[in-house]
Amino acid sequence: MKPRFILNLLYLFTFNGILQEIGLPIVAIKYASEAITFFSLMVIISKINLDGIDLKILGAFAIYATVVTFSVVYNGSDVIDTVKYSRYTFIGILFFIAARRIDLTEDHSREIFRFLALIAVIQVVASLINSKMLLHPLERKVGTLVSTGGSLATIYVMFISPYFLSYYLFTKQKKYLYLTVSTLFIGIASGKRAVVFFYIVINLITYFRATNKKFSAQTLFFILLILFCGNFVILNVSSGVQSTGFFNIIDNYSQAIEYANTYTNNISPDNYAMGRIGSSKNIFNYSLESDDIMVQLIGFGPKVLMGNMIFHPYKILYGIVGWGNVMICVGFLGLFFYVRLYKKMHSVFNRERSKTSNPNDHFMKALQLGTSTGFIVWFVSFFFYSTTFVIFSVPLFMFMITLGYSVNIKKNHYA
Repeated sequence: MKPRFILNLLYLFTFNGILQEIGLPIVAIKYASEAITFFSLMVIISKINLDGIDLKILGAFAIYATVVTFSVVYNGSDVIDTVKYSRYTFIGILFFIAARRIDLTEDHSREIFRFLALIAVIQVVASLINSKMLLHPLERKVGTLVSTGGSLATIYVMFISPYFLSYYLFTKQKKYLYLTVSTLFIGIASGKRAVVFFYIVINLITYFRATNKKFSAQTLFFILLILFCGNFVILNVSSGVQSTGFFNIIDNYSQAIEYANTYTNNISPDNYAMGRIGSSKNIFNYSLESDDIMVQLIGFGPKVLMGNMIFHPYKILYGIVGWGNVMICVGFLGLFFYVRLYKKMHSVFNRERSKTSNPNDHFMKALQLGTSTGFIVWFVSFFFYSTTFVIFSVPLFMFMITLGYSVNIKKNHYA
């Protein structure tokens, strides 16, 4: 089986936004795509003799899935809700195992980047069309990926751009530098306020890690200046503040920061949280204060947030991030074992990449650096920004595929 087959499975999830927009039964199409992907990966993995790493990752998932199942049964939901809630995580693990164990040559490494580039170009073009060349940003649309959620735009840009920047830094192919820059249009076209700031930070991290440059005082000043300017633009645009003159800029910058703080900590007239910080505080505080020990341990059940941002028991209108979603649905135990699963995959990556690295293999070096940065993106998204890696398929599946390839145990690409 060639790596291209695994990559091609992602096409099944790349055009959901378009299909939804033209009125096709997106739920049926989505489940069909997931079923095809699941059975295809199971066929691949059935021909593999699982090693210790595969079994450890599957074991970590099994423990998490057991907690989810117990939460489902205790809260009186259907057992099928275990599958619905855990399916992306499980399919992601299957992608990881298949990508890690499949034959991988240097030509296949190039193919991975060409594939990621093609998907990104499609998203850039679609985003420009959706936003009428950035003149009318639409937060709910993210290229061809989805037409009902904006946070995906920021996370997708944060996740994919470091791969292209890494590839450019190691191969000096300028088209990947241009692609790195153009991915920012996806976030801008979706009207995301934070995308410029996160884009600058994550790619600066990638640059310094790729070049092994140290942070001098001059470099630190340069970074802070970029962050200040980028943050200023974001806050002014999002708050509608216009600035001319130095003192007006300082004054309006303060106003913009106040707006951003209000936005993330906003409270509705009936005392419901309406932002990420406020919602996270409510989830943490209410979970600790709950008199029901079972709610603390295994949550309210996975079904409670399916298709819903409002959570009345904790007085939340919107703003739930990844850890909050898991905490509400499957409690402290579910959150612990979910994070533990990713911690194990991170440990595998750190331990195994030294065995598969080659100073002369620029493709593998770029893939591993992009994947390393991907863990940072996952951490920021899950704990502070969104539920993207919990409820959306494409970023998670891309991450698991690149993670698997970056620690691929086949030695073909050394030849």
